[in-house]
Amino acid sequence: MQNLDKLYIFSNSRKIREFNAKFQNELVPKAMTIAQFEQKAVLVPGRFEADEAYALVLMQRACASVREASEQLRIPSEFFAFLKNNDYLFSFFKELAISKKSVADLKFSDIYADYEEHLGILEAVLARYKELLAAENLYDGIALPEIYRLNGGFVREFREIYLEVDGFLSEFEWELFGEIAKLTTLKIIFQTSKFNKKLILKLAEISGIDTSEFSLYGEFELNLSSRELKKTGAVRKNPLVLKRSFSARSLQAAYAMAKASEFVAGGIKPENIAVILPDESFAEILRLHDRGKMFNFAMGESFTRTRFFQILKCIVTAINDKIRVNLSEDNYANFNEFEFNLCEFGVGSELFAKFKNGFEEPCSFEDFRALMEEILALESDPAAAQKTREELFYAQSLARYFSFTLRQICEIFLIKLARLRLDHVGGGKIGVMGVLESRGLKFEGVIVLDFNDDLVPKRSVNEMFLSSRVRQKAGLIGYVDRENLQRFYYESLIGGAKKAAICYAANEEKIASRFLGEFNAVEDARFSDESYAALFNGEFDAKTGFADEQKFEAEMNPHLDEKNEAKSGQAKTAKERSLFEFDVQGELDSGANLVGKFDENATQNKTPSQNPRALNFIKFTRKTPAKPKIFEQDIIVKHDFFAIPLSFSRLNTYLQCPRRYYYRYILGVKPPVMPQTASAADFGNSLHRALFEYYSKFERFDLAKFETVLRELNMPPLEREITMIEMEKFKAVEDARYEAGWRVHGLEKELDSVFAGVRITGKIDRIDGRGGELAVIDYKSGKFDAKSLQLPFYEALVGRPCEGYFYDLKDNMNLVAGEASTEALAEAIEQLKSINDTPINFGEAKGAMSEYEDYKILVKGEL
Repeated sequence: MQNLDKLYIFSNSRKIREFNAKFQNELVPKAMTIAQFEQKAVLVPGRFEADEAYALVLMQRACASVREASEQLRIPSEFFAFLKNNDYLFSFFKELAISKKSVADLKFSDIYADYEEHLGILEAVLARYKELLAAENLYDGIALPEIYRLNGGFVREFREIYLEVDGFLSEFEWELFGEIAKLTTLKIIFQTSKFNKKLILKLAEISGIDTSEFSLYGEFELNLSSRELKKTGAVRKNPLVLKRSFSARSLQAAYAMAKASEFVAGGIKPENIAVILPDESFAEILRLHDRGKMFNFAMGESFTRTRFFQILKCIVTAINDKIRVNLSEDNYANFNEFEFNLCEFGVGSELFAKFKNGFEEPCSFEDFRALMEEILALESDPAAAQKTREELFYAQSLARYFSFTLRQICEIFLIKLARLRLDHVGGGKIGVMGVLESRGLKFEGVIVLDFNDDLVPKRSVNEMFLSSRVRQKAGLIGYVDRENLQRFYYESLIGGAKKAAICYAANEEKIASRFLGEFNAVEDARFSDESYAALFNGEFDAKTGFADEQKFEAEMNPHLDEKNEAKSGQAKTAKERSLFEFDVQGELDSGANLVGKFDENATQNKTPSQNPRALNFIKFTRKTPAKPKIFEQDIIVKHDFFAIPLSFSRLNTYLQCPRRYYYRYILGVKPPVMPQTASAADFGNSLHRALFEYYSKFERFDLAKFETVLRELNMPPLEREITMIEMEKFKAVEDARYEAGWRVHGLEKELDSVFAGVRITGKIDRIDGRGGELAVIDYKSGKFDAKSLQLPFYEALVGRPCEGYFYDLKDNMNLVAGEASTEALAEAIEQLKSINDTPINFGEAKGAMSEYEDYKILVKGEL
């Protein structure tokens, strides 16, 4: 009965599972997460917790009642627009609440009055929101810290409470645990580092113990009830870690598999290995290459990958973007990508027509649910279907208070579903997780991918209202504090591991994180990029036996299909063999210090080098592997580049990838319009069209007039709202150019000229003039290369020297000067002239399966 009066509180449920596993033949103490504990330890007499949907309703009413919220802060007053842009309001107000701060505190801290007007409006919105909650006897996370009472009866059930702190606690939580320490024994478990000094200062403050007692890199137990501090252990400082850079980001997936294999061969159990992803979207790349099912993805799978989401998204995008959809069998030969996908999903003309015909009409929840059920009938995953039906309750709650068109409720539903994740089922024993999921956990083997400066630590971009200076003066958690906390998580993970490896992308756009210098990092240069790439090409050695491989796979992945048993006595074909097979003899003879295949019995007493039966299971070669046949195929044809005037698009396509030029301009195969890229491309085209329409009518840029143009072009409401926020930066740039004397002289100007003895042609987005000066401008709503020959090409079209700029409409809304010259353009054209009208090899596909991705189905033989 000894453990029953103790309570252990952890930051996440994974830590609880790890804690429970330590108790084999004894009673397991009570354990819960901080969130679960707070729900039981806090009471709000006379009030009920507001559900998410109704809290949204009340917040919208509060904003609508404060006129300046819409006029000055651009908070949408119409509920549908508000619904899609409300997150920052709730997060801002909740941060204030749990920090035990008021808007007035921020006003006092804003010494330059940068935000005074904004803060006054927000203060009025917050006060009104709290009034609405109180009027209906409700509370939420924003109101809770002001009105809660401690549930003393629950707290006194435990003789001792152990709180493990891995990061920050809010002021509300410190206040709560301070009260708890008066009712029972509260012990705080933590470790120290130069990256969590904020925690040390707080613990010293609440305990009255001098900060000098909290020595760095130690493990401590603080009894907050008796104010006693006890050091329980030491933390490894500056641990040894392997580091590896890759020019291609995706090769990090091969590195993760290789290192995991090495760790297992070295005696670390697969379940004691973790792959950490600073950018969790990399999980999709890792999942794609995990053919052997080594990994288990803690973050689950995005709901956007489900059949239901893809169908609904495809239907909504097609109707919103006015894509032609004809699903009749007679049209099959002419299907576009949307029609093909909808047909493959099983969507018929009748179902699509129901959406299209009622898209802008008011839609009751019953009608909406009926349509969703028709799509659910096409969903094959029961877990996805269950999640969808659960989320329908949310839509039903909203529908009780507001009426929506079918388009609106579909878009709201898609936004809600896009945030969901499904549990990863059938994976291996090696965990893949984000850094937050890993906090407080210990692993014997740690592999960190994407250790780049833009991701480690990940910078916060949420400065909607407050700068770092204001946050610091107001006593809120600053962005530097958050970044140091991330550094602490990485340091703890790596310091607690027996073996650790870090990799990162290193190219023109990416550099290693400066935090890498905090570790004793040793270059892991044993194998070349080509050796790791060989894994993706499926290299293997036929000498390795299937029975040995199956033994390893059973260890790595206990959920593998039992169909392998039927093949146990057979030699596998090339397609059946694992990506991770090869024979050890040749590599060991050559002196390569490669790891052995994990053998459960042998490694209990022997290292891999002592085990004569050790088998390597990932094939690396010191020689450059042979290129796949798709790269070896020569495509030699005679071609005249100048039979028609040369456009920049044709020139650039050939310079980037001859094979893509061959498909596009010689065979005439148009790249497909993919649903996942069509919307982004259409958005860029819409913005280009809007700017053309605007400057065709007006000389100087004006936001109100531009918004009118967007409305006339029927840009969807959400995109319009986002665009208008971004165009404020655009206006600042345009105003500066106008004041400097620049005026728009030409729009979408089609020109022909002769340059380097060749006829050239093209259309220029915009030409500005000032006196006798000219500037050519190309709008860019996606990625672009400032070294591109496009601007010199336009200068050649104009036929006289002029300035050249790319207008970055995606990120910074500023002008980026071109870095290429007309001399470089002339050299490129001379290159084409030297081979023109001769047999030319168009077989080369540059870019390692990236540059010709529009035609990857043809190149990779995936038809």
